[in-house]
Amino acid sequence: MAETTAAATAGAAPSEDAIREILARLEEPSTLVRCAATCRRWRALAAEPAVLRRLWPDPGRSFVGVFTNEWCRGEGVSFVPGPGSALGAGRRRLSSFIPDVPGVPDWVQPLASHHGLLLVRLLPREPGTMQLAVCDPLAGTWDVLPALRVRVGRYFLGYAIIAATGGADRSSSSWPSSFRVLVFRQEVAGEYILHAFSSGQPSWSSPTKFPGHVEGSLEEATIAHADAAVCHGGVAAHWLFKNSSKLIYILGINSETGHVAAVLLRFPGTKHHKQIRLTTTGDETLLSLCTYDGDRRFKIWEQQQRGEDGTVRWIRTKVLKERG
Repeated sequence: MAETTAAATAGAAPSEDAIREILARLEEPSTLVRCAATCRRWRALAAEPAVLRRLWPDPGRSFVGVFTNEWCRGEGVSFVPGPGSALGAGRRRLSSFIPDVPGVPDWVQPLASHHGLLLVRLLPREPGTMQLAVCDPLAGTWDVLPALRVRVGRYFLGYAIIAATGGADRSSSSWPSSFRVLVFRQEVAGEYILHAFSSGQPSWSSPTKFPGHVEGSLEEATIAHADAAVCHGGVAAHWLFKNSSKLIYILGINSETGHVAAVLLRFPGTKHHKQIRLTTTGDETLLSLCTYDGDRRFKIWEQQQRGEDGTVRWIRTKVLKERG
């Protein structure tokens, strides 16, 4: 009887207080995220404010930062943390986030990101082949996608990685999530090809063709940035295009239906902005734009809901002055 009780006790799950003590003693943020990925119970406890405050008493701590190519320094891709980062102040190589996966290269090209997932292209490239991988730096996962084969001489324009959880965060029961990858390229003048891949599938879906004049014209327009702005709960991916007349278009692709639309961007001073970047609002429900006119001021514009006449309006919500 005593042996049975001892065995049952040994196999019992630890109490929530015991788990909190374990989590609060971790030193690496990436280790905390891996523990959170164990199950829903651990994930909920790891997200408790009390546990996070014990780990990082400073309320300004975050995981904010950017991945940047450091090829000129001979270091490949590095993560540059933001001020007060919980990951420390120094640069970190990509491979340092995934120590348990052998063979992760630092010599890759970052393409796009969404909800903590990073889409990269593996280098060097073989003619007619593109090899992509999806990395979750905090969870320490690395998924190499099936090779995407195209004819030599065709080049890719835009990329999107979409976490299937949409607006859910890492403390929710739906994380870790599956993902979708969108890649499109120009085949011939006025025609584009869309490739899509969903996690859990053995191969890329059949490519979809769409003309450059669908619901708007992209003729003689070039893409401004290869990475997409993802909004509407991860349903829509958007890219910015410009043409020689300084007209700006937004190309939107519905990741679920494949519907494509190109819309002319209209708001004051559109043709006079020296730099313009497409992103989303904080809750990812609408598109947002950051413009720079060379006057040391950054202007933030937010897309408004479509009016009764079908016109999408933009409102300037903030002006930031560059320090100097």
